[in-house]
Amino acid sequence: RSEVYPIGIDPDEIARNAKGPLPPKLAQLKKRT
Repeated sequence: RSEVYPIGIDPDEIARNAKGPLPPKLAQLKKRT
């Protein structure tokens, strides 16, 4: 992994969560963007 995420989110975690409901931290990230 070379990319750094603002709240330390793992790319694999993002991929897994993309198939299901978003956890609060990812929901906040989407709202901020």
